[in-house]
Amino acid sequence: SGGVGGTPAVQSDPQNSKWGTSGYPYINRINWGPTVTIDRHERLLKPGDHSTGREFNAQAIQTFTLSPDARVENNTFWSYTARNTLSSYYYSEIVDPSWFAENRTSFIFKKSIVTVNTGLDLRYQRTKAYDDYFFEPANVWDLTKDHSYINVYNSVNFPNAFTSLPVPGWPGRYATDGVQNGDTNDSHATTVGPFFQSTWKFTDRVSLIAGAREDFISAHVRDPLLATHPEGNISVAIPSVNGSLNFKPTADSTLYFTYNYSQNTSGAVGNGGGVTGWNSAGTALFKDNFTQPSELYEVGAKFALLQNKVFLNFAVYDQQRTAKSTSSTDIQKFKAKGFETEINYQPNKHLYATASYSYIDATVTAAFQSNGGIVMLPTEAIDYGLHRVSGLPVNQINGLVSYTFDNGIGFSVDANWTSKVNNNYAGTLVIPSQYVIDAGIFYRMKHWEYRLNVSNVTNEENWSPPNATYGNASILANPGTQGQFTVKYSF
Repeated sequence: SGGVGGTPAVQSDPQNSKWGTSGYPYINRINWGPTVTIDRHERLLKPGDHSTGREFNAQAIQTFTLSPDARVENNTFWSYTARNTLSSYYYSEIVDPSWFAENRTSFIFKKSIVTVNTGLDLRYQRTKAYDDYFFEPANVWDLTKDHSYINVYNSVNFPNAFTSLPVPGWPGRYATDGVQNGDTNDSHATTVGPFFQSTWKFTDRVSLIAGAREDFISAHVRDPLLATHPEGNISVAIPSVNGSLNFKPTADSTLYFTYNYSQNTSGAVGNGGGVTGWNSAGTALFKDNFTQPSELYEVGAKFALLQNKVFLNFAVYDQQRTAKSTSSTDIQKFKAKGFETEINYQPNKHLYATASYSYIDATVTAAFQSNGGIVMLPTEAIDYGLHRVSGLPVNQINGLVSYTFDNGIGFSVDANWTSKVNNNYAGTLVIPSQYVIDAGIFYRMKHWEYRLNVSNVTNEENWSPPNATYGNASILANPGTQGQFTVKYSF
């Protein structure tokens, strides 16, 4: 039947591509058929889809020794990035370009009971970026059919007059304005950040690490797409404090308590590292987007046993933070608490072994899902409440063993096991528990190293979630057995 965007394509269209739509109030015409097996190498791409980029980085580090107890360190970093991505299913990204320069000067003083690191960090960011993912019918295309018809440009509903606006200087390319998607931006920002970090050794058993930083940010943002070209300026100061109290009950053990609180620009980060952070009306920059809180409590213990041949670590933590949802301007609240333990064993220069276990109970407010609010399956309901964090297993175990003979020949084996993983917020698509084993052999000389690594030696058919936002529409098939041979020269 017909719909808002026009008459649907005939069934003979291999991908029904003229009726490719996205989200409410459009209805995608999907004919549910029998379950079929899909080659794990198949990807949701049309021939010719691309993602290209150029990146240049430069860094200069200078150290000036003032005295045996004092020195000055100056670190300057410059980066330039330009990217161009077009996927016909449909996703479009243009960073044209993004660059930043940062300089940090540190004054470091050491005395018998205290070490101080203080200074100033300066940063400038300039970005022009365009994103388009509001018209994104990712789950319409059939991977068993001709991929050359995976082309949203064929749709009678594309480009959408409200969300797909022409990108200046890029014929045939479209993007959504930054007020709606929170990514498109033409922005520049300056940050001045004085900092102070210190380590105090009160006694042989008690020490304290404490520090603070205040970032003074001034940003100018302009939407490069909307006809009215809304512009905004904002100046904010965002704090960060941390402290860790350490107590050594014995010479071979340490107990610690760590606390960290900070405010962050997590609600105003745009594509390419730029700045957005508009209010819901798109008329001004919203200060709360630049001052999102993060708080961490952690308690742990460390032990060195058998004359420093065995190291044991234990930690429990509770953290709350916020982040902007992918493909949405909504800010999500993350809560995580968990337990971690690790053991390392190195009795001599030949053998090294390590094993770790982590338990994570993490939840998030699900602000957005890729189905745009349309029920994808008859049994699925849309719930925007608190959910387990997608892509994060509750239980995870890692282990590694490495041995090197006197002649430089050695081998290593490592394994990773994860419990089941939700591929979306609602938990309606679940990746079962899975494991992977990697192995390698190597030969080390004074200046040369030859190494052969084999990943996934048992050829497990494992899966990874791309991210929660797209969890209803996509999943990533991990590679099977792969081999890699490397040669390294050191001088």
